[in-house]
Amino acid sequence: MTEPAKVFEDRETPGQWRVERFDDDGACDLVEIFTGPFARRRALQCAMQKYGHFKEVAVTARSLLEVIGDHRNEPKSEPLPARRA
Repeated sequence: MTEPAKVFEDRETPGQWRVERFDDDGACDLVEIFTGPFARRRALQCAMQKYGHFKEVAVTARSLLEVIGDHRNEPKSEPLPARRA
């Protein structure tokens, strides 16, 4: 089953609200961005009208790491050797 659309305030641009939905293959189906005094309300309305089901989420540093992966404890890659002329 397709995941519900997610409605959240942009972490880097407070006051900017986003609607995102990922399809069954994990690809981002659509991103809508709303700004202004009624941005949150407009984002929620958009999600309801386009998808019928959505989830309002708070994007925190922890949830962002869950999305992009926590690579802090992975070993650093070795630098490439210098090319010879």
